[in-house]
Amino acid sequence: MNNISHLLKLILIIVITNFGFHQVIAQQLVIVEHSIIIKSEKAYLFDFVSDVLNDHKWREQVDSMVIVDSEIYGKGATEYLRVNKKKQNITTTYITEQTDSSITFTTPDTDEYYFQARRTVVEMDDGQCLFTTLFEFDNNITKKVAPFKIPKLMTKLATKSTLKKEMKALKRLIEKAHNKT
Repeated sequence: MNNISHLLKLILIIVITNFGFHQVIAQQLVIVEHSIIIKSEKAYLFDFVSDVLNDHKWREQVDSMVIVDSEIYGKGATEYLRVNKKKQNITTTYITEQTDSSITFTTPDTDEYYFQARRTVVEMDDGQCLFTTLFEFDNNITKKVAPFKIPKLMTKLATKSTLKKEMKALKRLIEKAHNKT
């Protein structure tokens, strides 16, 4: 029995070491993904959604974004949301992966709550692109905007609804700009 408990402790240490503490709390992980087709050139759309300083233009709850630069984590941004008429710092994320069609922002392992956002643009036919956003986050982060942790299902439904609304706003904004050119 003692060997089994040592083995389980060793496995737990390996998991935490290789995947980070935040990955161990998978039961609290909320995953939400949504896609929308937008008439735009891929480079234009990707440049727009990759620049978080544009977020307030299409993400209704965003009050402001502040660019940060860390010697340890690199470039990132601190997001301030308007929640219940109050400006709140939700999280600081850093660019952890970037290609010519995808950018990923992730909280550092030292952060209290795990949060990751991935934005991807895929070119389609007829001058259209498929824009996808994927959120993965620790549901405990909801304690930052509510007096208690919001149930996971409610968090997921609210996040999906907000994401759909934001992406429709992005589509209108980008296609309006596209029609002007």
